[in-house]
Amino acid sequence: MLKKTVRLLNILERIVTAATAAFLVILTIIICYQVFSRYVLSRYFSKANLYWIEEMSGIFMMWIGLLGAAGAVWTDSHMSLDLLVKKIPGPVKKWLKFGIDITITVFSMFLVYQGMILVINTMSADMATLSFPLGVTYLILPASGVLTVIFCSVKAINHLAVSDNNESGKGDIE
Repeated sequence: MLKKTVRLLNILERIVTAATAAFLVILTIIICYQVFSRYVLSRYFSKANLYWIEEMSGIFMMWIGLLGAAGAVWTDSHMSLDLLVKKIPGPVKKWLKFGIDITITVFSMFLVYQGMILVINTMSADMATLSFPLGVTYLILPASGVLTVIFCSVKAINHLAVSDNNESGKGDIE
């Protein structure tokens, strides 16, 4: 059961990473266009600048950062103190990794809760330049929080399932 869950979450992480990459490509294109239109096209056309690009780029940066963070938690590509963890004996290391995953899970639950409050409170306000509710931009907070809770919960269970003799880390999430 755990192996099937891990396989499904590996696929989910790839989807999250692909979405993050797509947002990054879109962000790059619209920022390049904004710079080009501001410094080149504005000399010839008075309304060359698209006023919504700055607001949209802020939204994309928020979504890229939070989705990327959720994916990084699953793949262990986030910032951590591996040097310290590698020096700890196997059984202690297992419980330390379990504790770290549970701590991240609890923080992510807080992110989900507070993110939902923010979404609900800002859904009635419209964005300044885009014609959709401000709360839509903040939906990434609870969404990335839920992803991180799922990823860290399964990782915590997996850390406990790995045998104590497994010093090499084989049996971690692959």
